[in-house]
Amino acid sequence: MISPRAATHWSFKLRCMVIAIGLTSFSRGYAQGPENRGPHERDEMLRGDRGPGDELFPDRPDMWLDRRPPPFEMTEVERNQLREFIREHFPIISEELDRLRDRTPELYERRLRRIAPEMRRLFELVRSDPQRGLLMIQERKLDMQVRLIARRYHMARDDQERAELRFEVRKKAEQLFDLRRQRRELEIQELETRITDLRNRLKETALRREQVIDEDVREFLEQPPPGPFPRREPGRPPE
Repeated sequence: MISPRAATHWSFKLRCMVIAIGLTSFSRGYAQGPENRGPHERDEMLRGDRGPGDELFPDRPDMWLDRRPPPFEMTEVERNQLREFIREHFPIISEELDRLRDRTPELYERRLRRIAPEMRRLFELVRSDPQRGLLMIQERKLDMQVRLIARRYHMARDDQERAELRFEVRKKAEQLFDLRRQRRELEIQELETRITDLRNRLKETALRREQVIDEDVREFLEQPPPGPFPRREPGRPPE
């Protein structure tokens, strides 16, 4: 017959073993990254947190669901403008956002905040410089397509499929090269136009040298003295 003292001792050891096993399982589950989990676990972990919009950020590493994008505050008007802009120029991203909004509002908000800074920059560029802005949008869309095809290339099952996808990537890369070159040529033309305008203004100012100097002298003397110096009334002797 087991004594009460021995029973208490073995009961304590059993509880310690159960707690140790539980903590080990818990730590392993959180220590593993998505790449070390099974297909089902990895899909559950990453579902809804990545989509076409992430192709706008090719240098950004994979994010887990518990990561939060940097804060980006928007008014309701700005949010609506951004959604219309995305719907017009990036329909694939717009469809993904619509699905997330209906299925998981929290992930919808996080994805929208993640892509909002880049989309806002493109939106402002289209307003200030439509030609260059539209070229930038075409470049972004084509870049997304290339990266999606490249992702399929890494998932291909045989050499023939990889060869076909490699051919597609090359064609898209050629188009992307031409778009970038076109945009940079446009930027050079804009810079040359600005330099020409500055040179003309400089020549015009040089021809009006005496007049410009007289205007500067008059402005200096008519303005009240800056700083702590008091303004003296006419006819009053200095203090």
